[in-house]
Amino acid sequence: MELYLELPKNFQKWGAQHEVSPRDLNPLVTLPQVSLLNDFYNTISEQNLTRSQAAQVLELAVELVLLDNPWEELAPPTEKKPNWVDLWLIHLRERRYPVTLQKDSEQQSKFSQLPWSKEFSTKWSRSGDKSGLEVKFMLTSKADLEKKLETLQRIHESWSE
Repeated sequence: MELYLELPKNFQKWGAQHEVSPRDLNPLVTLPQVSLLNDFYNTISEQNLTRSQAAQVLELAVELVLLDNPWEELAPPTEKKPNWVDLWLIHLRERRYPVTLQKDSEQQSKFSQLPWSKEFSTKWSRSGDKSGLEVKFMLTSKADLEKKLETLQRIHESWSE
């Protein structure tokens, strides 16, 4: 509660409107001064980010500020396109996890070169510390399953580690 009272009033108002929990603000306890993120608080409240977006921004911002990244390098895009918050979060993740994102990109590229048929939908995804290829397909019959398994077997055979 004491930490919450140190935050700018406009952010406190935004937090009350969005029912922000102590857990959402927990990363802030690691800061030597909560005022280090005043630019982030202002952006969050002025642009009316969702609670989820704000929690992600705050977590990344705390880590990046503690790693001595200046606001100028972490600021959101100046042009507020419809998906600007998503682009900002991508930018913050790229700053925070450059090696991980580079490896994910390389893996995604590698898997996209496998001989997938149009019946398969593939997407490289990350969940916490794990990343991998999501494969989605629809089955309409036992024969269709056999056909898909044959395709997966061909992909397996062409997959080089």
